[in-house]
Amino acid sequence: MSSIEILALILALFILVKLITISFSPKKWIGFSRAILKSSPLVYIIYLALTVLVGWIVLSKFSIVEVGAITLFVSLLISLSFLPYAKKLIVLSEDLMNGVIKKSWLVILIWTVLAVWIIYAVLT
Repeated sequence: MSSIEILALILALFILVKLITISFSPKKWIGFSRAILKSSPLVYIIYLALTVLVGWIVLSKFSIVEVGAITLFVSLLISLSFLPYAKKLIVLSEDLMNGVIKKSWLVILIWTVLAVWIIYAVLT
């Protein structure tokens, strides 16, 4: 099994476990989420390490343009899942905008680098 197949299998299993848990026991999923997010700095470091690892594997197998197209697909799918909660999310977004650069500078930098890299790859 290739590294990409392993990543895809991890994703598929996570999706199914999450959907089954939310369907039959949403309180368990919320409890699980709360427990994980209690240690926010540690979770941030773990997510950052996983992002670097998965990004390295994916970018070693696919071009940045392919990754960009796949990211667009996933972003649209995630957006579809949030649309039913648009009113609540707008209120939440307004609250989150205070200090967003200070709190999210690394993620903003990563998105900016990816965007510039994609544009450069497409235009050259």
